[in-house]
Amino acid sequence: MRIVKPLFLILTYLSVVVFLFGCTGPGSTASEEKLQDQAVLAEFERLMRENAAEKEILAFIDTNISKVTKEGANQLVTGYETRQKKSLEELDQQFAGGKEEKWTKTIPNGLHKEFGYSFSMQQLDQIKDPEIKRMLEEVRDTGYLARSAEGIYFPVIDYQFYQQYYVYLTDDIKNYYKIMAVESKNPPAADAALLITPDEILKRIGAQESYIKDYPVSVMRADIEELYLRYVNFYLSGLNNTPAFAYNTKFLRKDFQESYKNFDTSAGGKFAEAFSGYLEVLKNENYILTDKVVQERQQVIEKMKQWLSA
Repeated sequence: MRIVKPLFLILTYLSVVVFLFGCTGPGSTASEEKLQDQAVLAEFERLMRENAAEKEILAFIDTNISKVTKEGANQLVTGYETRQKKSLEELDQQFAGGKEEKWTKTIPNGLHKEFGYSFSMQQLDQIKDPEIKRMLEEVRDTGYLARSAEGIYFPVIDYQFYQQYYVYLTDDIKNYYKIMAVESKNPPAADAALLITPDEILKRIGAQESYIKDYPVSVMRADIEELYLRYVNFYLSGLNNTPAFAYNTKFLRKDFQESYKNFDTSAGGKFAEAFSGYLEVLKNENYILTDKVVQERQQVIEKMKQWLSA
């Protein structure tokens, strides 16, 4: 004869099961996540150690990034960026001896032939030479851009490439890549000349300072600090081919003067606080680069360094 369990016994059993899994689930999940992170990161480190091709490393990241925690994803993505930086350093060493034919001959000759020095990656589909196009597609697909300066073409990291990973990253790492993506999209300088306005420099200083304040213990803080000090120098001095002060008259250039006058130093911020004193001295010296202005300008830089090291 078939025996049917009373409904209340079934419900009681289900309740116990739910209760038990509800109590032990979080602990076991955290443990499983840790083990998963360890397994994925161990394999990632092996690929890095064995100097696997960048395409292979990216394929591994794309397959596994959704399986790890945000902290694990941070290590995968920043690890790949470290690999890119290392590749570029090695390439710089090869450039001097002309050893890297891909970048010293093949790509430059092909691009010069079709575009001169005006090529940008947005024109990739317009390249007629199939071999050059294939090479640059690989450059794009592994997170680089081709740029030209001082008569040569060379690769740089395309930080917009990292947008595809934002959803997996912690806020500090994601916002680091957002700052760097601005650098990729609109570089601040080339050939020792500024490519952006003083107002844009000031805007980026503000974003970088906010990052340093918001994420004081981020592993990417040092990178943003370095960028920050570079921009502080841009805003105070310009660059060799676009100096803030004219070489002949030592008078502050018009675009810098307008930006300085419009800078609301009372709005707050460490740079604004330091710059306000410099601006007063500059006004008193009629916007001319006197010894007093030079001294006060250096004081701004020192104050920024002191703040960063505090």
